[in-house]
Amino acid sequence: MGPLPTFFYPAFQVIDYGVHTWDIRYGLGEKLRKLDERTAGVLIPYMFVLFQYTVAAESAAGLDAVYGIEVSSSWAAGGG
Repeated sequence: MGPLPTFFYPAFQVIDYGVHTWDIRYGLGEKLRKLDERTAGVLIPYMFVLFQYTVAAESAAGLDAVYGIEVSSSWAAGGG
């Protein structure tokens, strides 16, 4: 991803303690457990930045795709 602004470091801490805790629990068999809503909500703005680095431009050349993201609850624009 290249150089990142300093404010990304706190987000990486949330990822480490929130998302990876969920990863471990899922791997141990807690398949129905959802990511904590507060953790997911804090990560929403960072995900929009990270999404742009999840596709290899060369591999997607010529592909025309549209996708959407739905955010609900108190973290949605307008309060849910």
